[in-house]
Amino acid sequence: MLLLFYWTEAKTRAVYLFVSFFFTFICSYVHIEDILFLLSFHVEYSNQYIYTSMNDVMEIYILVSFLLSVYVLFYSVLISSYLYVHPMLYRREQKKILLNLVFFILFMMFSSFCTIYYIIPKIYQYLISFEKVGNDLYASVQLFANLKTFY
Repeated sequence: MLLLFYWTEAKTRAVYLFVSFFFTFICSYVHIEDILFLLSFHVEYSNQYIYTSMNDVMEIYILVSFLLSVYVLFYSVLISSYLYVHPMLYRREQKKILLNLVFFILFMMFSSFCTIYYIIPKIYQYLISFEKVGNDLYASVQLFANLKTFY
């Protein structure tokens, strides 16, 4: 009987996570322009994108919405998993797992912000250093970010 209770609780949590993924995806797709601005405002020339295909924009919108939904839902899955196993653990195990979970979530958030605000701009500045624009050159090389390769 207890196994059936745990099975229904796990199934209910899975349904909640699927529904929250769906709504997160819809909300991020509705606000995709703001999200793209927030992801690329720290990079030079972030408002100059080129499209090489008609479906590039739609693919990027769906891809960024999906990845953002997975990123947000990852934390929900961790917390939901902890809350699922919490009653089955000893008090000492609960404290250790909670401490590890909190540090893991903080580390993931810190690494994400460092990647977005430090590593990606440095890589972009390095790549843009190859740009050569001038009147005295035989050929001018100017960087325009293709939206599909940027994300």
